[in-house]
Amino acid sequence: MTDVADSSPTRVTVTAPDGTERELTPGMRVTFGRGRAADIRVLPEERSLSRIAGEIIVESAGVRVVNLSRTHSLKVVTDTGDSSTLAQAREGMSTASVVVSSGTAAVGSAGMHRSGQTVRITVPGRWDGADRPLRPSPVEEPSTVGPDGLAPNTKYFVVALALCRDRLENPGQGGTNPTAKEITLRALKMVHAWHLVRAIESGDDAVQARFTQQIQEHLKYLKERVEGTGQLPRGTRITKPVLEAALVDLGIVRPEHLELLEDPDWLAHQEQLWWGDDEGRRRTRRAAGG
Repeated sequence: MTDVADSSPTRVTVTAPDGTERELTPGMRVTFGRGRAADIRVLPEERSLSRIAGEIIVESAGVRVVNLSRTHSLKVVTDTGDSSTLAQAREGMSTASVVVSSGTAAVGSAGMHRSGQTVRITVPGRWDGADRPLRPSPVEEPSTVGPDGLAPNTKYFVVALALCRDRLENPGQGGTNPTAKEITLRALKMVHAWHLVRAIESGDDAVQARFTQQIQEHLKYLKERVEGTGQLPRGTRITKPVLEAALVDLGIVRPEHLELLEDPDWLAHQEQLWWGDDEGRRRTRRAAGG
């Protein structure tokens, strides 16, 4: 769970199917799913729910529910009867989300709704500027929460995990300073993009240049995110070792996130992100001699 800011006394209650409650204030977010890496682990036996199924974000306009799954949809039903289905993420499409501005909403997979075992969100009162209890967002809108916290279905998250993996697995280990190529290979190996790994290791300069450039851009973005938290001393030069330490110390990447490396849903989504595009497939075939 990421606590970004607390600018209002308003408190949102999130209740898991087992009755466990969490109180969130504006600027806070939690993920939910059946995997151990989720902030709220619900119904591990529910196969129609992904390990990281969705995210609940408390924003200035209300509480945003986001579907992070690539394989399963989510349904949001309010106590006033409003209903919205959030389709699973697709390549080239924006993440589906809705904003709940008042009352109670039940969130979950179709199976969770049938059994009455949903995640429940209770929003007190009515939020300023909200025109209805459930406001669909057919395209992803900019989040108004703070800068820290990374959605696990992004490339940025993979780069952060690749950079910090050694520290997460060995907490007492000092910082490292890997090259962009080394981080590229780590990231591609983590998401099982073996054809691209072989292409780079065999000396395909075009493939290496393409992906190391992406990695450098992602590292720049991560540095901006860490700097934006305001948690580093003024004037700190954010080198890769400093970035690695900050990502772990701030809880942006955590040891439980390593479980995603064995999550087939997460891996399938990352596979498409990293080498599912047409150019990637063409380069992969050439690298493999096909």
